[in-house]
Amino acid sequence: NQRLGVRPVSVKISVSLDATEREVTMVAENLGTISPNTALLIVTAGSRRYRLFLASDKQKSAQVRFIYEKSPDP
Repeated sequence: NQRLGVRPVSVKISVSLDATEREVTMVAENLGTISPNTALLIVTAGSRRYRLFLASDKQKSAQVRFIYEKSPDP
């Protein structure tokens, strides 16, 4: 449970061969002054960086699923 604001909320999520899936869900508890609630999710995976834009309101939530897939052996 984190309040959205100007300051970033940083969370580390570990994904491994034992736990290959993780989910992050953004749920609107209220609509604030301007709806829908929006957030920028920046994901750093190794040397790659992804920017995802999320939006939620009282009827819809935003969800991102992280799935670890092992690279095939050369």
